[in-house]
Formats: sequence, structure tokens, C-alpha cells
Amino acid sequence: MTFGFIPRALTMFLLFFLAAKLKEHIESGEGPTGLLGERRIVSLAIIILSLMAASAAAISFMNRSLAERPVLVEGVSILDYPLPSRTAQHPLHLNLGDQIELLGYDLSADQVGPGGTFELTFYWHALTELEKDYSAFTHLLGESYNPASGSFLWGQKDGMPLDGTYPTSRWLENEVVVDSYAIAVQPDAPPGLYRIEVGMYLLETGERLPVFDEEGQPMPKDRVLPEKAIELVEGDVEESS
Repeated sequence: MTFGFIPRALTMFLLFFLAAKLKEHIESGEGPTGLLGERRIVSLAIIILSLMAASAAAISFMNRSLAERPVLVEGVSILDYPLPSRTAQHPLHLNLGDQIELLGYDLSADQVGPGGTFELTFYWHALTELEKDYSAFTHLLGESYNPASGSFLWGQKDGMPLDGTYPTSRWLENEVVVDSYAIAVQPDAPPGLYRIEVGMYLLETGERLPVFDEEGQPMPKDRVLPEKAIELVEGDVEESS
């Protein structure tokens, strides 16, 4: 992806425009008080130089190393791969369609009460530059059937990464996106052990990215089922920091 193309093209267009006007001015035989006087030439030159400087700054910013780029959303980061310091609480190495690798996840709490909320943080590794915008699905699956959802689903949060501010089509190869989702548990969810289900899909079609384990074997239903379970307990539960 060539980030400098637009500012360069704009600068070149304005340079050609200035050259054409100068040519017109010279061929007309008019003096400095003609159609394009010295002051207007100087003004246009200043504008051109300013645009060239802005173009160079934009290109320099986009060519920075990933570790130098600012955080897009407060509390989440875009990191370089391999991770320089921050690592996932629960490491994984799962391949999603040869486009994204799930390096692991953080879980804010091991226990939660009915109607409570816990946070999942995923470490997505871009294996290549993606052409499409994928959404993440995060589901909380229980052992009991939920009539309201028509399945074993008792909580979920779907959406594009970083609350929609950083779609996958903008990811750069080899960067790591640290992406968080707050999962609300239904108030009538029964106590017991719950599993997390996660993956990526196209919103337009519902098609999921295929998921492969560390040995390259396809995982059922194109989803990740981490081994870590969440216990739903009765009463208030103190939230983990």
C-alpha cells in the first residue's frame, strides 16, 4: 500500500499548473503587472513548497516503524512483531485463513456474576496486508440452553477491531493489534462453567475465516475455543483490575 501516492500526485499536479502559468506569462510578453504578476508567482511558489513539506511529513509518518506509531484508541496499542515486551496472558498460535494469527488473549476475570461484564483482549498478528474488513465475534457459551438466543449463547460482542476505528483492510503486514471487547452476561444466566468462542467473519456474508491449529489442522466451525473457562457464580463478584 503506497501511502505517499496521493500527496505526491497532488504536488506534481500543482507544479505542472505553476509551470503552465509561468509559460503563459512569458509567452504573453507581459511584465510583472500582467496576468500573473510577481506577487502571485511568489504566493503560488509558497503554496507549492508548503504542500511539498506536508507531503514529505505525511510520507515520513506512514513510513515510521510500527513501534513508533501512536496509540489509536486509549488503552490499546499497535505493536511490532515479534512483541517487544507485552505478551498475552494466555498464548496461542492459531492461523485464520493465512491472513491473521491469533497470538493469545487476556481475560480480566475468572469469575463473573449474572448480569456482570468481563473483558477479553486479543492479540491479532497481521500475516499479510488484508483487502477486506473482517469483524471479530466473541461469544460466551454455557452448558444450558438459552431460549432467548435459541442456542447455548449467553453473552456476545461483535465488531470491527478497536471499536471500528482500525478495520483490517488498514492493517500492515507483521503488526500486532491489541484489541479489547467487553462481554456482558445475561442477568438470567445460570451458574456454571462457560467457554469463550472467538473468530473473524465478513459482515456482508457471514462467512468466517477458516481457523487452523498449530499443526495446521482445521478447527470445527471455523472458531477458536480457548481452554480457559469462566465460572458464573451467584451474587456479586469483585471485578479484576
